[in-house]
Amino acid sequence: MMDTFLNNYIGAGTQALYPVFEDGYPMTKIYTVSGESIIQMPTIQIIKQSIIRYGSNYEGAVKSAIFYLGGSYVHPLQISGQYKIYMFPTKACLHAECVWIALDHYKGCEKVDSQRTRIYLSQDRSIIVDCKTTLLMKRYNKALNLKNKIDNFLISMQS
Repeated sequence: MMDTFLNNYIGAGTQALYPVFEDGYPMTKIYTVSGESIIQMPTIQIIKQSIIRYGSNYEGAVKSAIFYLGGSYVHPLQISGQYKIYMFPTKACLHAECVWIALDHYKGCEKVDSQRTRIYLSQDRSIIVDCKTTLLMKRYNKALNLKNKIDNFLISMQS
C-alpha cells in the first residue's frame, strides 16, 4: 500500500493538496505524513490522475458523489475505493485555488477570521485555507457521509 505521495499520485499518507502559483503557473504543495513538496501540476490534475491510477475516473467519482449525496456545487470524492481514500475540497472542485483535504488526516478546524480557517491535520500539522469555518465543516461532513454511504453499500453486498 502506498503510504506517501509517490510519483505524483495521492496515497494513504497524503494529507492535503494546496495550490500555489509561481510566475502565474499553477503548482501544488503536497502535504504528506512524511513531509512537504511542491510539484508542477495543478491540484485538479493530481486528483484526476490519481483516481485513474486507482482504476476509476474523475467523472465517475463525481457521479458517485452525486448519486449518494444529491446534486451539489462542491463534491467530496473517493480517490481510491480499495484504500478508502477520500478527499474534500475547500472551493468548487475545478477552482484553481481549491485546497483538497484527505478525510483520514483531517483532525479539526478553527476560525482564523471571517473568511479563513485553520485546518488541523495528522502529524501535528496545520494549514490555513480561504474558506469559512461553517462551510468547511459542511464539506467535511459531506465527505464523511459519502464514505459511510459507500461503506454501508459494500457491507450490504457481502450479505
